Amino acid sequence: VASAVGPFAVTLDRVGAFGHGAIAWVGASAPPRELERLVRLLTDALAKDGFPTERRAFHPHVTLARRCRHPTGTGTIGPIAWRVERITLNASERAPSGPRYRELGAWPLGSHGADRTTS
Repeated sequence: VASAVGPFAVTLDRVGAFGHGAIAWVGASAPPRELERLVRLLTDALAKDGFPTERRAFHPHVTLARRCRHPTGTGTIGPIAWRVERITLNASERAPSGPRYRELGAWPLGSHGADRTTS
C-alpha cells in the first residue's frame, strides 16, 4: 500500500476536542487526496485479508493532550505543514502516566518495499 502513494504534505489548520473535551487535537480541514487514497487502499487491503476495519469516517488529526480539564472549542489556527513520508504501525500500550506508543514497523511512501523497517 505504501508504494502506491508518494510523499505528500498535510496542512494542520483546525483544533478541537473529542470525548466531551477530554482529548485535544489538531487536524486538517481539507485532507489531501493522497492521504484519502492511502486510507482507502489500506482499508481495502485489510478488509480483503479479513481484518476488521473502522466504520467511522476518517478524520486526520494529531492528539495534543489527554485528560484535559478545560475543554477546548473547535476553531482554526495558522496552518502547519506536516510532510508525510512513511506510514507506521504502532502498538498502543497502557502505562500509569497514560498511553505509550511503540513503533512496530514503518514503510516509506512511494517505495517498492525494499526499504521496510521494523522494530
